[in-house]
Amino acid sequence: MEMKLRDFLGEYGSSLKKKVVDSLRPLFNPSQKDSWDREAELRLEELKRKPFPAQTRSILALAKGFFVENKKGLVLVG
Repeated sequence: MEMKLRDFLGEYGSSLKKKVVDSLRPLFNPSQKDSWDREAELRLEELKRKPFPAQTRSILALAKGFFVENKKGLVLVG
């Protein structure tokens, strides 16, 4: 059976979204920074070439996953 992507998402999109939201827990939330986040952000400010704000959030999210949560692989969604 062949189905167009638009039709597939129209029929199953809401259940797919619910599954993703229920199963993926963000490791970093820029509006809820903890002490690790603030310290890591200060260390990034010491770099010769400072990252843009969006890059900083991405770096912090991945670094927290690797160094705090001890994850072996991560998916960056932005």
